[in-house]
Amino acid sequence: MATSPSGWEEILQVSTLFTTLLALLLLPVLRATKRRHFINPHLVLVSLGQHATVSPTALPSPPSPILSSFKAPPTPTHLFNGTRQYANSKLLFMYALNPLAPLATSSDSEPQVIVTSRCPGFCVSWLARWVPWYLMWAMWAFYKIFGRITYEGSGTLDSACALGDKAQGGYWMSDQLMWPGENVTSTEGKERGRQVWREIVNVLKIEVKEDMRALLRKQHR
Repeated sequence: MATSPSGWEEILQVSTLFTTLLALLLLPVLRATKRRHFINPHLVLVSLGQHATVSPTALPSPPSPILSSFKAPPTPTHLFNGTRQYANSKLLFMYALNPLAPLATSSDSEPQVIVTSRCPGFCVSWLARWVPWYLMWAMWAFYKIFGRITYEGSGTLDSACALGDKAQGGYWMSDQLMWPGENVTSTEGKERGRQVWREIVNVLKIEVKEDMRALLRKQHR
């Protein structure tokens, strides 16, 4: 398990916090693109189908803190499971996606920026680099038999961009516009999602530079 200088577990920091921050910073740029070129820009964010496999019991229930419960390493640290943490981080990001789409929609319900999440499927990558060296051969064989090449996975970005306005707030997987998992869409999931969004925004307000904080405050109004 690796921890960033700011104290966050790196998978959570990259897949949840940084992806949300990047989306928030891109929205004003993409809105300006729409005004200048009279097109609907499309922001496609990487998600993961495994977000739906995370058990609701793995997350604290509101009002208990949710985001910070994944920040601290397990004790002992060898119990850390990178695959599980990656799925957790993508579930937390799916919670952030729901508020992002309304932020990119005008008061008359017209999309200013189309915001969509997409799952590229199981692709050959170095995401499993935490696997012990003596299991690398088995991982290589598994990738070779079942994994998509990176080019095939990246093709889902093109297909998601071609969806148009109907993809606003949607989840694109296996060439289908789908609903996220029940742990996102259920009543309890929606309540968790609202709390996770507040926690993410509060963390970003603390962690990022002052010139970005004003933007975050403006986006979160």
